[in-house]
Amino acid sequence: MQKYGLALLLTMPVVSFAETVHFADVSITSQDGVRGYAIGYTGVINEKFALGLGHSKVSDDGIDVSATTAGFNFGFQSFDTGSVLFGMGVANVSGSSQTVSTNLYDIELDASGSSVYAEIGYAKLSGEGVDYKVSLVTMDGENSASASIRQPIEGSDWGWQLGIANDGTTTAVSVGASLTF
Repeated sequence: MQKYGLALLLTMPVVSFAETVHFADVSITSQDGVRGYAIGYTGVINEKFALGLGHSKVSDDGIDVSATTAGFNFGFQSFDTGSVLFGMGVANVSGSSQTVSTNLYDIELDASGSSVYAEIGYAKLSGEGVDYKVSLVTMDGENSASASIRQPIEGSDWGWQLGIANDGTTTAVSVGASLTF
């Protein structure tokens, strides 16, 4: 966790002074009847780079899993109008082996610990109008597909969001609120 905090502190000058769009979100997640929450931040820097940080937790009878993710996406075109993306990141999962729906991805680890993931997809992340992301993620030999959409509430920086992810056996759904700044 200290590594993620240090990475965030190191990127703050870039995020603060570059041309950026910031998204902060909170969601309620559900997968196979197990509910939880996810919080996250995404910063789009100069329309081509997206830094994402997130934390999620699900718990139910005998299941208690939390995941922290830090990832970076590169857009081949501008994220303002929509772009094919390639990304990489790290997920740190603690708890029993389960599929965990984060605000960024649907992931599953065979055991607790940190793992590197790779992502390919398409996204529009402008903070204006409808924003969306569709991606495929691979981590520890497991693959998942996810899609999310964000619609702003007219006249404000607030919006609603909806996400769905599937790893071939489990489907996770999330619903939440988002703030653009």
